[in-house]
Amino acid sequence: MSVNLTRYSGVYLTATIAIIALSVVLSSLFAFDLPPGLATIVPAMSAAQMEGVQYARTHRARADSAGAWRAALAMTAIAFLFSAVLLIVQLSVPGVVDVLSGVPRGVLLGLFALVMLIVFLTNRLFLTLGMNAELRRQARSGGKD
Repeated sequence: MSVNLTRYSGVYLTATIAIIALSVVLSSLFAFDLPPGLATIVPAMSAAQMEGVQYARTHRARADSAGAWRAALAMTAIAFLFSAVLLIVQLSVPGVVDVLSGVPRGVLLGLFALVMLIVFLTNRLFLTLGMNAELRRQARSGGKD
């Protein structure tokens, strides 16, 4: 199974920026904060589901399990890169380094690894959900696409 990692990256980045912007607006106007993990999970969900839909639309079939796991791993590598860049940007914000300096480095790396595992499983789940949704849509329309 092959996925378009450029499209995945674009959707992931767009969703991340949208959630960060929404968080800033809600925080400024209503003193309401979105959960911090939302900027990690929602982009993976939306991008993986879109890739699943596109795969099913192109191939008119569900991908094999091994191929879907490999695709989820490739998508997670993209999410890892974006998360690493976002972390570097956040470390440039005054005060963030001071807060994180009290947490042992091993704990931070362990948490980052746990988050990437969750992103990996999210990518795999939503890739399959996207394929299933598109195949159901095709079956309802009688293949008239």
